[in-house]
Order: sequence, then structure tokens, then C-alpha cells
Amino acid sequence: MLNGVVARSRYLNSSKKSNDLRNDLQTKIQEAESDTSRLTEWRNARAKSHEEVDACRALANGGQLLDSQREMLVDVDRAARGHSEKSRVMKMKEAGVRVDAAQNELLEYTKRLESFNRG
Repeated sequence: MLNGVVARSRYLNSSKKSNDLRNDLQTKIQEAESDTSRLTEWRNARAKSHEEVDACRALANGGQLLDSQREMLVDVDRAARGHSEKSRVMKMKEAGVRVDAAQNELLEYTKRLESFNRG
């Protein structure tokens, strides 16, 4: 009887861990979405700033944008996109691994509880 109580207690604890991990996953997803939203806002603000700079440049040098300036703009965009994507992927992988581990643990305890109840 004591083993049944222990098995049930472990099952309930692993179920709680699984729920906690699901909540952690949801939090990570929300953080990733928030980061993406902030990055989009930053890109829009930067694009507006560059439009204003380009307008000033057009007045100053007849509208010619230097090649080095174009390359710099492309590099900044590429770096921002890469960082955002890497951050999101790492958060999702981390949360996914933790959820998988909790689910495996829950499955193990469920099997133990079932075998105990049969035996």
C-alpha cells in the first residue's frame, strides 16, 4: 500500500512538473514574440531615420548615396535579423527539451503506477 502512495505521489509531482514546464514554454514563446515585436519597432524607427538622413543627403550631395553607406545599411539589417532569429530558436529549443524531459518522466511514472496497480 505504501508503494502505491509513493508511486501516486511521484505521478502527481511529475504531472505538476509537466504543467510547470508547459507554463515555462508559454512564457518563452511570449518573450520571443515580444522580442520580435520590439525588433520590428526598432527596424521601423531605423528605416524612418534613414529616410530622413537620405532626404538630407539628397539636398547636400545631389541625392547620391555612397556605396559604403548602402553596404552598412544591409549589414545592419542582416545582423539584426540573424540575432533575432537565433534568440528565438534558442529559447524554443530550450523550452522544448525541458517539456520533452518532463513528458518522458511523466510517462515513466505512469507506467510504474499502472504496473503497481496490476501487481
